[in-house]
Amino acid sequence: MSVLARRTVQGLAALALAGGLALSAPAPAQAGVLDCTGFLSDHGYIVGPNVYLACTEALEWNGHVKCFDRLVSIRVDPDHADEACFLV
Repeated sequence: MSVLARRTVQGLAALALAGGLALSAPAPAQAGVLDCTGFLSDHGYIVGPNVYLACTEALEWNGHVKCFDRLVSIRVDPDHADEACFLV
């Protein structure tokens, strides 16, 4: 194998490795949803589908309001709902 071919293969391997690492890293937003649900769990709330959905809605552009409204509608204390939605 020529030197040029070997360098090309090494470059492609490095590029593939870097791309694979980028794809395997979790998105920052996922951590935010877990912070939101974890905060509510730590404050004694049951984290079910509605809480998870509310925390996920906080990811949207105007999601804080949606998150807050959904949490308050399922009887989360407004102060806790505000803080949890802010964590996303």
